[in-house]
Amino acid sequence: MAIGPSEDIGPVQKTIDSLAAQAEVDIELVVKTLGNHLRPEIEKYCSDINHIRLRLLAGQDNGIYDAFNICMHAATGEYIIYLGCGDTLADAFVGAAIFEFAKDKNMPPIIYGPVLIENNDGQIFATFNNSTFHGKRRKLPWRNPCHSQGLIYRRDWLINRPFRTDVGPLADLVHTYEHQVAALAAWLPRPISIFVTGGISNQKSNTAFRARLMGISENCKNFKHSYYWRPVALLVCHANHLFRK
Repeated sequence: MAIGPSEDIGPVQKTIDSLAAQAEVDIELVVKTLGNHLRPEIEKYCSDINHIRLRLLAGQDNGIYDAFNICMHAATGEYIIYLGCGDTLADAFVGAAIFEFAKDKNMPPIIYGPVLIENNDGQIFATFNNSTFHGKRRKLPWRNPCHSQGLIYRRDWLINRPFRTDVGPLADLVHTYEHQVAALAAWLPRPISIFVTGGISNQKSNTAFRARLMGISENCKNFKHSYYWRPVALLVCHANHLFRK
């Protein structure tokens, strides 16, 4: 879990609670926080949870995907899942299900499963559309065919294929294309996590917009006729930004 400088403790506790509720498995929670933001609060909150081993990393980083890479190098478990602040595992048996599934499938490099979507009122209103992830590309390059909350990476595979940190908030999309993740992933047919809507991709600031443009421009390289998709994608992104404002 990567924690930015403006994050509140409430969503972080919500995520930790979902890990504490896991049955039959021990959890290693690796947290990267910018500076020492929320560090004392997290240490205190996890101190009474016996089956969560906390590895709390502080200091500078170059954004969320750099923080993800830092967490990856610090982790010691066989499999890694990234959760945003406020995201949760879908139920108390996700950890056990992943463990059994991995053994049954001979420890695949990547496991992928459904992601439920929760609104700001705490209501689950949809399941993320995973259909285009499986060996197919999104028809439109500015749409994300995956969510990192549903991707479980075998650590020894991921550590040799770290996230790029120069492509904005769509770095997970670029990563899945760059390393043909869809062809390697074993599909676990049960909900993995609950994703809370929000984040930089949904913000209206110019900083968020520039980061999104960077990710879209990079992602267009993965599509045939990129010379056509690039101006079209950037035009759509500009129009969407203006209408949202």
